[in-house]
Amino acid sequence: MKCSAERVRDRYNPNMKLSSHELAKRTNEGSVIRHDPIPLWLSLTPITARDGHDLVLEIRSSVRVVERDADIQLFKEQFLANESSVTLDTIRNRIVPGLHSTVQTFASTHDAEALIHQHSMLTQLLMQRANEIGFGWGIEFVPPVQVAIRSPTLESRRAIHRLDREKNERLNLTIQSLERVRKLGRFDTLSSEHQTTLLQLFVRDLPTGSVLIPAGPNLIQLDPSTGETTSKSIEGIGPLRSVSRHSDQIYVGGQNGVWTADRVYRVESDSQRGINSVAIDPIEQLLVAGHTDLGLLRWNLETGQPLSGITDVSSPRFLIGLDDRILFACENRVMCLTGDRVRTVRECGQPILRLHLTSDSVWVIGSWGRIERLNRSDLGLREEWNRSATLTASEVMQIEGLTVLAVTGETGPVDLLSSYGAPLLELNGRFQSFRILCGCGRYMTGLSLDRQTVIIWDLTRPQEPVRSINLVARHGHRATDLCSLVG
Repeated sequence: MKCSAERVRDRYNPNMKLSSHELAKRTNEGSVIRHDPIPLWLSLTPITARDGHDLVLEIRSSVRVVERDADIQLFKEQFLANESSVTLDTIRNRIVPGLHSTVQTFASTHDAEALIHQHSMLTQLLMQRANEIGFGWGIEFVPPVQVAIRSPTLESRRAIHRLDREKNERLNLTIQSLERVRKLGRFDTLSSEHQTTLLQLFVRDLPTGSVLIPAGPNLIQLDPSTGETTSKSIEGIGPLRSVSRHSDQIYVGGQNGVWTADRVYRVESDSQRGINSVAIDPIEQLLVAGHTDLGLLRWNLETGQPLSGITDVSSPRFLIGLDDRILFACENRVMCLTGDRVRTVRECGQPILRLHLTSDSVWVIGSWGRIERLNRSDLGLREEWNRSATLTASEVMQIEGLTVLAVTGETGPVDLLSSYGAPLLELNGRFQSFRILCGCGRYMTGLSLDRQTVIIWDLTRPQEPVRSINLVARHGHRATDLCSLVG
């Protein structure tokens, strides 16, 4: 005895064959209609739940043409009258809009979480609606039925929460470990990975300060978080050359002296150069300044009275007040002023780019990439390494006890290094080389080699600068120095 599909096929054209995805086929010679169930897969997307989450429904069932003359005639009128082949895609394209509308109406009154848990109700609703539609086409959907429902946006939110939870758990463990190290005062014993984590953790909570910028006759104050600037004219010392902060006092060096909010320390000279750096001798109560042509200049800190200078030193730069001594650089030498006596404490073998002072160290940055870390107490060599590249600017920051060294060369990014030279972060972006780097809370600022532009990075987003300020366009003068004003 032949099966039902064969009986229908014989009734129309026994020589025609149906492919596995076809329900029926029509030619000029006749028609073939399959009555055996064929597996059908449907996808309904996007469905939006009441709480805004997207849903995806996948339905696996079987479809067949009902084997009754009335249904066969109805099927032929609905499909074979206009199409030569009726495939699973034909049924899918016709029925999905109706099912989607039904499910969307239901989903709009329920949250995504509830819909996922109402799997059986959705299955019943879908099959009921599918057969209501199929009844008018002469087809029916038969079990078994499988309905899968998921929410990509809800899953994404859960994944984010899970990752945040795991990240917080790891971060808490890291913080606990770091707190133990902090109590021991030994951040330099941490791996560079842990120091990077610590740096990223600390900079998020750093206060926002400002940067002081001498330019022409004006002292500019820049807010790195907004890029806003204000300008103040400094009278009596000529064009400005440098700015520094000691305790709560700001010292601005110019061609003809040093300006503070309380008084002006004047220089009597025809030199066109100026004060490049300032340090305080708290023991002798002296203001000591470096002048390219005049050597070391000194004044009584309280009265502003000029004292005898030290003229037999060549172009002293980067003055640092170190207890009862003043350190400074002359070409490739680190020198020390104690009272009236000047002596060399270290020969560096290359021009000195910068001196930096931290709580326990003096940092000597060489122009050709040599970096030396000296003990603050006796100036003995503590560590040294070589970057094997020409450097143009450097900065040393202490962030919650973590020492971070920033260096940059003629090309490439600004590299943030640990106290022993391991890489921590790179400050990237399209920019030129820098003359000066200056850390300011969570921001790093850099002055371009042509002294026209200040570039600003947010250390929490090191991929590129957050803004740049053209000082010439905004204030009419090039900058000569940068100084952080935080706290």
